Amino acid sequence: MTKRNLNIDMLKGLYVLLMYIDHMSKYLGNNAFYYLNGFGTLWISAAEGFIFIAGYLIGAIYLKKLKKGNYINVFKALWKKGLNLYVLSSFLIVLFAFWAMAIGDYYHIEGLSRFRDLPMIIMKAFSFRYFYGWATILSLYSIFMIIAPFILLLIKKKLTWLALLLSSLIWSLSRLDMQCNVLCVANLSVPSWQLLFILGITIGSYRNKFKKLFLSILKSKKINIIFTLVVLISLVLSFNFGYSNSVLKYMFDKRTLGLGRVLLFFVYFVVYYENLKKLSKRIGTYFSKLFITLGQNSLMAYIIQAFIVFGVKSLNLELGYIESTIVTLICISIFFTVVMFYLQGKVSIKERFFF
Repeated sequence: MTKRNLNIDMLKGLYVLLMYIDHMSKYLGNNAFYYLNGFGTLWISAAEGFIFIAGYLIGAIYLKKLKKGNYINVFKALWKKGLNLYVLSSFLIVLFAFWAMAIGDYYHIEGLSRFRDLPMIIMKAFSFRYFYGWATILSLYSIFMIIAPFILLLIKKKLTWLALLLSSLIWSLSRLDMQCNVLCVANLSVPSWQLLFILGITIGSYRNKFKKLFLSILKSKKINIIFTLVVLISLVLSFNFGYSNSVLKYMFDKRTLGLGRVLLFFVYFVVYYENLKKLSKRIGTYFSKLFITLGQNSLMAYIIQAFIVFGVKSLNLELGYIESTIVTLICISIFFTVVMFYLQGKVSIKERFFF
């Protein structure tokens, strides 16, 4: 059995928290926590980390099983997880749409806003044509679970170069469709975001080789200083310029995963990983355990945050800066409490549904 990397778990936990705060900020207005997502203008988000680590763990766990000749078992296991995620994500979309209708919130896409439209919503939700709520990234995962065993098979056959070449080619072609008219799931282009997922599978599959490179980067003070400067400069620039012109839009577009966004992600990943590891030694056992619990139960934590965010959305609050900050802090506390008291020490739903 593959030994868990608790630093990766902590990093996943951080990504879950940042995603939760980002979603929450859309309904609570301007507050102190809103700076964490740059008022929606940052050139990087937690979603990249979520997708990359998902691929990394699949490569780290399932390539070994494939090398043992368990072809059918690997395909069956990953496709089963993909089916579970597909059903779960589609069900949550329908549930949130029903919830919104029940409270009289009729702001749905394509005019599907009344109870009589529920059959159409169900049909479209289960055919990747309707997305609603804050758990829609699960639909993206479900598709990636289908392609994952084929990528693992290519890597096992020493055809990693072909997997990366095809992935890069598909990503390059997808960038011609900036409006995401083809295979767009939860406002993210599947042909674009598969690049980050497949890079994750590749690095996870060759993690022992990449580990030496990664550790050499972490040990190099010069590289750490340069990477930290890149993070700080990118934060300042994205705060001030965002996507204000066509060049920045193309380079850092989230929907079609711009090249600048991909490169920035890996810099942020190194900085987050190193600093979170150092910080865990200072913030104490409780907070370290909190992030680890979030990371080890990332799927369930993600679903929990979706319900809390939708609950806040349903209240239609109009708050000032201080009130919004206080309410956000309360919502984060509720999230932490649910995660720690409900998920800690239990068999992770993620282990059954996902990895």
